Amino acid sequence: MGNGVTVDEQDIRSAVGRAGLRAGYESSRAQVFFKANWYHEFGGSGQVHLSDDEGDLFLNRDYGDTWFEYGLGASAQIGTATQFYADVERSSGGQFHKDWSWDAGIRWNF
Repeated sequence: MGNGVTVDEQDIRSAVGRAGLRAGYESSRAQVFFKANWYHEFGGSGQVHLSDDEGDLFLNRDYGDTWFEYGLGASAQIGTATQFYADVERSSGGQFHKDWSWDAGIRWNF
């Protein structure tokens, strides 16, 4: 780095397992659903080494954790090749917390 600090970062190795369900209503033109997923990180960890003229700093992090995500969504056919979709979800449990997030858009099939 320009300020004389050197950074050595090791790769993060991760293996995440997921079990979940999705239930709702579906017709030929629309669907509404609820989803719930249980996740488990089986051992992701990472290390960073920072050093400069004054010394060294080693940072170690274990990302192994278990958490739950849940949400709901919908999609609707708005044309012969066009579909609108929207989805919201949130997580709980574990060290990483995700407040409500959303995803929306339009798909066009060709």
